[in-house]
Amino acid sequence: MKRRFPSRRLLATASALVVAALGAPAAAGEIPKDPKGQKGISPYNEILAQGRRMLQQKDLPGAVTTFQEAARREPQQMLAHVLLAQVLAVKGDLDAALGATEEAQRKVGTEDLQAKLLILRAVLLERKQDWEKAKEAWSAYSVFLTAHPAVAGFRATADERKKRIDEHLKIEKDYEVVKQRIQQEAIERAKQAGGG
Repeated sequence: MKRRFPSRRLLATASALVVAALGAPAAAGEIPKDPKGQKGISPYNEILAQGRRMLQQKDLPGAVTTFQEAARREPQQMLAHVLLAQVLAVKGDLDAALGATEEAQRKVGTEDLQAKLLILRAVLLERKQDWEKAKEAWSAYSVFLTAHPAVAGFRATADERKKRIDEHLKIEKDYEVVKQRIQQEAIERAKQAGGG
């Protein structure tokens, strides 16, 4: 029996943390526009706000397209890539979501956003059941928090997830031994039943 590990609830929690940290879209009303984003909303942030609204309305294909457009508009900015990874994860396209996180790691973002990216990446690797990479990702998150003490993070979560992964791997290893023993006993019974 193959267990799904971790639960979708963990991803939902991580996604909620990312959304909360990134902020909700602006309330309805006319927002001053400013290409540089100093006295009003920049075109980049306007596209991000549109993508967030689509995400809230569960228009996942529209949100993907919108965040991709934002990433093209400001290719050095991390935020669009993180939001894109989140939407792709919600859609269940874990490979594409991980690709978006890899792309985001090469971009410019605040320390808080970098921490959110690291936790999202770790959760995605767990969902893919890539246990060793997930442990490395949780370790990277923990190291990042140590190096950036001003960032509010979840260090205990990183330690707990690594512990849970180790427990899961031990269970899988123990199960494999039992499975092999059961198969061997079945072969021996078949031989005895066949008169061999």
